[in-house]
Amino acid sequence: MNPGSSPSPRTGRGATARRRIAGVVANGVTRPPAPRPRWLRRGRVDLVMVVDVIVALICFGATSSKLSNQHPVNASTGVILLISLAVSAPLAVRTYLPLTAWCASAIALFWVGGAFSPMGVLPGGVLVYILCLYAVAVRCESWVVVTAAAVTAAGGMLIYGQPPTTAILTAAVPVLAGVVVRTRRGNTERLAVQERRHEGERALLQERQRIARELHDVVAHHMSVIAIQAEAAPYKTPDPPKELVESFAEIRASALSGLKELRRVLGVLRSETRAWRSPPVSPAPPGRSPTGWTCPRTGSCRRR
Repeated sequence: MNPGSSPSPRTGRGATARRRIAGVVANGVTRPPAPRPRWLRRGRVDLVMVVDVIVALICFGATSSKLSNQHPVNASTGVILLISLAVSAPLAVRTYLPLTAWCASAIALFWVGGAFSPMGVLPGGVLVYILCLYAVAVRCESWVVVTAAAVTAAGGMLIYGQPPTTAILTAAVPVLAGVVVRTRRGNTERLAVQERRHEGERALLQERQRIARELHDVVAHHMSVIAIQAEAAPYKTPDPPKELVESFAEIRASALSGLKELRRVLGVLRSETRAWRSPPVSPAPPGRSPTGWTCPRTGSCRRR
């Protein structure tokens, strides 16, 4: 390619596809990990990750011991340690990179099943694989979960020779468990969002009530003083002119009208707050009043 020439569209699309695939494999999550309960954390230490590391070490030791006791003819001590590490290490990163951990575990198990078939099924590797598949079902996209389940069933039947029922159950159990946990977490998150929204509405209504009370206390006091002074002003002057009396009367009427309007507006605010807080009242059935029964002939209410 010449220095001044631009890359071809095919090269650009290929690089974009590679970046997307690398991003999916590297991150492998559609949502961040759910916050742990307080009893699963000690400061900044995630106890779930600590348990994953401990289980990975146990699986490493168990797998290494099992392979050493079998004495496979085509596996040296270094190969046995490599196999044990490959099938156990993915569990240590499944909390942060679930899809990457599942891919590594699948490759390790399929490699062992294909290249070292006399070893049979490794229980430690199967346990790590199931836990990684569960993490994928909890946090990855739906198409990723379906693909992982299909790969699991196909690998069990084709590489390890499992019956179809066993292979399907091996893939379905962790996937279904992950879907159930994912659904419960989603419902909990939605309820938390609704609760935060209701708290915001409640705070807004409380602020409106506080403003209404302060407005009534300040403005109503001053307007009442204006009305009283306007009513008493003509009596402070002997023989006041008619125009002056009428002006004071208009001032008093305007003050009382403004006070009445202010109380009406405040009543609307309080009624809105009361309606938001109290549940809706169902209408009374025909022939019955809210406080008792209504006589069909006279229409009068009789208390129960």
